[in-house]
Amino acid sequence: ESSRDGSVVSNRSAKAVEEEMEVEEEDDADSEGAWEDVTGLENNQCLFCPKESQSLEKNLKHMTKAHSFFLPDAEFISDLEGLMTFLGELVGEHNVCLWCNSGSQNRFQTVRDVQRHM
Repeated sequence: ESSRDGSVVSNRSAKAVEEEMEVEEEDDADSEGAWEDVTGLENNQCLFCPKESQSLEKNLKHMTKAHSFFLPDAEFISDLEGLMTFLGELVGEHNVCLWCNSGSQNRFQTVRDVQRHM
């Protein structure tokens, strides 16, 4: 897909979004606090709706059943809690869509906005 200036635009990887947020963190450290202060959604909060589960495992079951969420190649995930914390930060703190990365440039105004979008 092309942008207005004719340059090629592509969906960025999660790594690219993470690197961009780290740069933003350095730029905004004085006004918004350090990266360590980012809270995002808790591991028991659904990434797609306001539901809170009793545990990470129950939350994953809810997201799978209600929203068709899945983790590809789950057997290779070495830190499930860390991965879900990262995804919760993308959605809950940075208002980024997990599918299309919309929001990283033109952030949604609220978590509910990005959840409705997803």
